[in-house]
Amino acid sequence: MHGLASTPSQDRMVLESGSFIQNLLACSECGTRDIKNADKHEQEDEDGTEVITFSHRCSGCRHVIAIHRHTFAVEDGYQEYAMECSLCGHAQDSHCVLPDDPRHSLQAQLL
Repeated sequence: MHGLASTPSQDRMVLESGSFIQNLLACSECGTRDIKNADKHEQEDEDGTEVITFSHRCSGCRHVIAIHRHTFAVEDGYQEYAMECSLCGHAQDSHCVLPDDPRHSLQAQLL
């Protein structure tokens, strides 16, 4: 990961596009600190999971800084989001699509 700061956990901050430029020290090839997103691919797996991948490329020399992977799926009444990228970090998030979120109901009962 030459040219990158440490890859942090982003907790629940999942990016489908964009980047965490503050994690880039500089391109290891030319020293530029500006990137563009390129080579975007979208696909859907046989289980219905949507997968988006793209490259973070140096805007100066087009060197690939990192590969960004974002997934989205609906499982058991929840929208599940995940991100994996050596530049942006890793994160997961979940949102209920049901009228009443069973997780919140259970937490209320425990209090």
